[in-house]
Amino acid sequence: ETRPVGAMDHLAWDGARSFSLGGRRDGAVQISGVNVFPEKIASIMATHEDIVACKLRIVSKAGALDRLVADITLREGVLPDEDMAWAVDNWCRIKLRPPERPRIYNFTT
Repeated sequence: ETRPVGAMDHLAWDGARSFSLGGRRDGAVQISGVNVFPEKIASIMATHEDIVACKLRIVSKAGALDRLVADITLREGVLPDEDMAWAVDNWCRIKLRPPERPRIYNFTT
């Protein structure tokens, strides 16, 4: 018997009865065993008064947990310095759950 099933992940078929799992369809990634949504996190971060745009990416290192890295474009006139990094990090601690918080911030103006 067969029945249609909607897979949560992309499937790479290796034949009629064999497949490998690909990336998730919903955009979630696991950070510390918790599903997080980088696009949603980036849109929340973009509401910060000094942030014009934000994009998140995942950094994976062998033998270590995956991390979120935020590439942030600051509004004109805002300096990408250590004080700004601390301000954004503190803001993220208020607005985001621990697994959703980026571990690295890259600033551009």
